[in-house]
Amino acid sequence: MMVSRQFTTREKILLLIAGIVIVAAVYVKFVYMDVSSVMARYPSDLAEAQDELDMEQMKYTALESMKRELEEMEENGEALSEIPPYDNSKNVMDELNQILLLSESYTLSFLPLEKESATVRRKITLNFTAYDYATAERIVNLIHGFKYRCLITSLSFSSENTIKTGPVTVNIEATFFERDDSAPAVSDNKPDDSSQDNSAEDNEDDGKIFS
Repeated sequence: MMVSRQFTTREKILLLIAGIVIVAAVYVKFVYMDVSSVMARYPSDLAEAQDELDMEQMKYTALESMKRELEEMEENGEALSEIPPYDNSKNVMDELNQILLLSESYTLSFLPLEKESATVRRKITLNFTAYDYATAERIVNLIHGFKYRCLITSLSFSSENTIKTGPVTVNIEATFFERDDSAPAVSDNKPDDSSQDNSAEDNEDDGKIFS
């Protein structure tokens, strides 16, 4: 036997309140908290993206400044930095150590030498941490304007905090040039035409003598 009855007004109100509570709980759990989490991360993600943009801009500015300086020196007929004789590693090391006293810490490595004719290339990898970006920029400019001929081939900046205020880490790859005065001069090894002509004349004369 089935028994049915209608809910009283009080019960209907309680069921409605329960439904509202359930819907609100679901909303808070799956919508509001997820949105709040995303919004909480947004300032951090934005700051990180801004730092990356700042670093790329600083790198571009530094490289463009070096490029313009070289072009101006070439246009004005100014001499570039000295190319010292091989082996100049000690002088390079001493100069770099003086510059890097401005840094908080650094790691410097010399790669195997590369020789081509009378040119010696001494490549280095350098990682250093500076107190702030201004100090990092000064160190990079000092290396760029090095006493001995130097070419910066790779440059990157990074920072755990805000690059404009916090410590800055810089990675550099550079090549120092030296000249090998002991390298043999390049010869074109072309035959001496005059000698060949003289030999031919001698042979012709010889033929006349013995005819």
